Amino acid sequence: MKTITSTAVALFIAKTGFTLPIFKIVKKISTIKTILLIAIVTKLSFAHLQIYPKYEQYVNDITPYLSSPIESGFFYFNVPNTFQVGNIYEQYRYNTPDLENQMLLIDFHTDSLVGFTHYKYQQLFKSIPVEGAGCIEHFDKKGSLSFINAKFVENIRTNAIPNLTNNEAIEQLINNLKNNHEVEFAWENQAWEQQIRIDKNDSTASWYPVAELLFAVDELKNMQGVIDGSRYKLAYKITITTLAPSHETNIYYLDASDGSILKIRSNQCQVNGNVYGYGSKNLDTQWRGGFYQNYRLLAMDDGHDIHTKKYVENQTWSQMSETSSSSTNWGNTYLTETSTHFNVTNSWDYFKNTFNRNGMNGQGAGIHVYTQLNENNAFYQNNSTNNLVFGKTAQAWDYGMEPSIVGHEFTHGVTNYSSHLDYEHESGALNESFSDIFGTVIQAQTLDNGLTDWIIGNHIPTIPIQITRSLSNPQTRGNHWTGQYMTDLNGNFIFDPNNNKIPIYELGQPKNYVGNYFCDNCPMDVDRGGVHINSGVQNKWFNLLCAGQSNINLVGIGMNKASKIAYLALTSILMNSSQYTDSKEATITAAILLYGQCSQEHKSTVDAWNNVNISANYNCIPATINEFINPNKINIYPNPTSSILNFELPFISDKTIYIFDLHGKIIKEINPTELYFQTDVSNIDNGIYLIEFQINNQRITKKILIEK
Repeated sequence: MKTITSTAVALFIAKTGFTLPIFKIVKKISTIKTILLIAIVTKLSFAHLQIYPKYEQYVNDITPYLSSPIESGFFYFNVPNTFQVGNIYEQYRYNTPDLENQMLLIDFHTDSLVGFTHYKYQQLFKSIPVEGAGCIEHFDKKGSLSFINAKFVENIRTNAIPNLTNNEAIEQLINNLKNNHEVEFAWENQAWEQQIRIDKNDSTASWYPVAELLFAVDELKNMQGVIDGSRYKLAYKITITTLAPSHETNIYYLDASDGSILKIRSNQCQVNGNVYGYGSKNLDTQWRGGFYQNYRLLAMDDGHDIHTKKYVENQTWSQMSETSSSSTNWGNTYLTETSTHFNVTNSWDYFKNTFNRNGMNGQGAGIHVYTQLNENNAFYQNNSTNNLVFGKTAQAWDYGMEPSIVGHEFTHGVTNYSSHLDYEHESGALNESFSDIFGTVIQAQTLDNGLTDWIIGNHIPTIPIQITRSLSNPQTRGNHWTGQYMTDLNGNFIFDPNNNKIPIYELGQPKNYVGNYFCDNCPMDVDRGGVHINSGVQNKWFNLLCAGQSNINLVGIGMNKASKIAYLALTSILMNSSQYTDSKEATITAAILLYGQCSQEHKSTVDAWNNVNISANYNCIPATINEFINPNKINIYPNPTSSILNFELPFISDKTIYIFDLHGKIIKEINPTELYFQTDVSNIDNGIYLIEFQINNQRITKKILIEK
């Protein structure tokens, strides 16, 4: 999430015209501290309002401005309106009154898909951040407040004054870790200290931790619109990176009253060379002249900043050797590195070309890519830099060779800089699912002519089926928790090196919310609360939205449109503590913004959620038979093509679709039953052809070029 500079402050005021006297801007460590935003965030019954009596008057005051009932913390406003940024929250704050809760503006951006401007806020209580709480305001292109989604913590009773200072908390944690086992911290290693100064271009940078004071929630689950403050404690959040006994980064939450550990969270997610499975590809590299006279895998043009090296144990990035050659044709010399480098660059290009997003953070932030880690793992990590790390399968196949896995990890970086979905319980399952979704889409749309088998990890031979995941049939791949832990012959629990019980997993993910295989109320020692297990639900939703399902009359809208809906929801609407019900509401809203109320895209988004057991609805009047069809709403791609044509239609064609040559001869007949379908034209000669549709009694002709 980007820091808001003084330049951005001026832009913010210019764009919003905010002139209320209660609006105060205080420059503090390059951020804006401001008193903003909305609090009431869920559909409250009268009985519920008795628990939160401050809101009763507020709900009555705000209801006349709403276009529909409050749903899952989403407020939809009648437009046009004249609300300014922060007006709604100020009405609540001074009418209740509630002077202890504030909001911190932490980000704002205008999205590339619908042109809305989104203002994101962090809730503060007595000027201290509240974990998982805040709000996003969404203003349309004409400046009206369209909707708000939020999570608000009420009735925090914990003392806001810590017994420990920042330094005392850090020292107590360090001593605690040293007492438990021999440990080497990153700041104790001179080479690592030098590396972070290079990475950050800051001579004072260090791995030595800082302590952030906040109100920490017990666990990021059951995060409803209004969250009970009794679940929170005043805590210090401290990030520690160790080099031994293992290289890892963990985030510790210490009780600010006595220094006890409340919870621990992990911080992991034109030269010619060959790319595994796709032959020779152009690689974005950099020439080094002078003494070196070679090319290295460092992409520094076309907006890229991607540097790829082979991982070496116990070495810093600068100490690891460059992957380089004096030749312009590397062939299979560095197959793992060239494949991984290409796949990362390809993922970068997908987000840039499709959504005008330049890199993970949208501003071209650099990426260090590590290959051949001696672990059966792949992950995204954001420490001093953005890191993509790829290990090996048990059969020594490198994960960087798999484009869907690379796209998956790249998307974790996109999530980190946008919604920042916290990596535990339902928010973590959404985080994993969006990575599965875009990993699949990137491989299909950039490498496989729009075709997919809907399997993440389908490209590496002999990869264990439990490591792969299926978006179309989640129950056949991945794994779920049996509810049991491993024991020895005497029935005693077996513990891992971190002293955690080892769960027992079996094949298959859930395809329905709280259905078979769903890990409801998963403890944190089981897949971080079910982040990989429960991702199957949204994965199946996306598959249904793309492909449809004829036996339940669910109309597919195609991968192109579905991915736009998913991207807008992920990067502009969801919050770090969002749950499945929030993703439902966010994607439905995105579908309406992109394609219109009661469009087929809107209805299919709703239908797909209903078919994974998450209730949604729409009230739409069927389109009349004479409704005009805009030819621009018929999408045929790629054009030109050599083999596969993808079709996306606003309505199912009334009659057979014909492909004619320029002499009027019928070359191919197509009889579609879905809005999204494909046809193979690889046996048709090169040339220009006409495609004729009959939709709602209208005759529409499109031109295509077949070129092999």
